[in-house]
Amino acid sequence: MMQVPITADMLAALKSAAEKPDTLVKAVDAAKADGRGFVLPLTGDQAIAITEMCEWHIRTDPATGKVTADTKVWDDIVRAVQRAEEG
Repeated sequence: MMQVPITADMLAALKSAAEKPDTLVKAVDAAKADGRGFVLPLTGDQAIAITEMCEWHIRTDPATGKVTADTKVWDDIVRAVQRAEEG
């Protein structure tokens, strides 16, 4: 089980996601506060599922190729999961 450090904004985005598989609902509900934000415990399968879900929400600006400000939180979650996987 990996421990993914996330911010309050990331947790709020995950909680607000309309379509989450039951396994991700449980994972998000299991997030615990720590001194710097929250820690999201994920299995390998949950990490894949949460990354795929977040990628559906990420949009890029066609002019710059950069993630739009309103979808940056989803990109931040993907990057946090990737960092935790790299360990």
